[in-house]
Order: sequence, then C-alpha cells, then structure tokens
Amino acid sequence: MIPIRIRPVRSDDWSQFETLVSSITEFHKETHGLTQARFEELTCGHQEPRVLALVAETEDGSLAGYVCGFPIFSFHKGRAGFQVDNLYVSSSFRRNRIGEALMLAVIERAKEIYRAEVLRLSVLDWNTAAIDLYKQLGFEEATKDPKHIQFKREMMP
Repeated sequence: MIPIRIRPVRSDDWSQFETLVSSITEFHKETHGLTQARFEELTCGHQEPRVLALVAETEDGSLAGYVCGFPIFSFHKGRAGFQVDNLYVSSSFRRNRIGEALMLAVIERAKEIYRAEVLRLSVLDWNTAAIDLYKQLGFEEATKDPKHIQFKREMMP
C-alpha cells in the first residue's frame, strides 16, 4: 500500500476533486453536473457539512480517491443512518487498499459525527471489485434491482 492520508475535502481541492468526479461519472456512464459553487456549499461551507467527503491524499499532494455520503434518518424505526453515495479510486492508484481505507474512515466518521446505526450504499451489479470490498467490510445485500445491489451494514455500538 502506498502512503496516503485520509482527510476531509477542502475548498482548494476542487481542481483535483472535479477530475475524480468526472472519472466516476464516466465510469458509470452518467453526466457530471457538480459545480465548484455547489461542491463548496455542500462539503466545505458549514461547520457540519451536508455531505461528508473524504479524500485519500498521497505524499506529493495528489488526490488518489474519495468517498462521500450524507446522513439519513428513519423516523418509523427511530434510527440514524448514513448513505454512502460515491467511492472512487483513480485507476492509477487501485489495488493499494485505498478504497478500503476510505471506507473504514467514512464508517468511523459516520458513527462519530452522525451517530449512524446503519450504513447503506448501492453498487452497480457488474462492479465485482466493489461488491467484494463491501462484503469484506461487513456489508450485506439488502435489495436488488435490475442494475443495482443495495447493501447495508449494521453498526456496532
């Protein structure tokens, strides 16, 4: 594994972060619509940001990947949770356990900051590397539709 530091995204990360977002949207065959203003509003503009975004930074300051998500709450169950929206590692940094490090960091932060009792995420059904990682980290398949698998992980107190 190459040396990395997991940290919250900062406003001055925009240029590199936007490149990572462009790459994941291309990977998913989707359209990239995140603007710098919206990025800053959601991730950097508040003491408690609406979106938690963590980056993996290399020793030379390059961003190797990111994970982001947001708090959720089920009123009828009375449970706080966290929805992981994206996990992405740049192709040149894959197979260095960076995705695992990002996921472990977001799990810890979701517990600490949002008191999450459950984590949820969705993955494209053909993305076997991601599916294997999520299962390794204790996520269980919750539901499946024609293109996606929904996973959840109950948090330990």
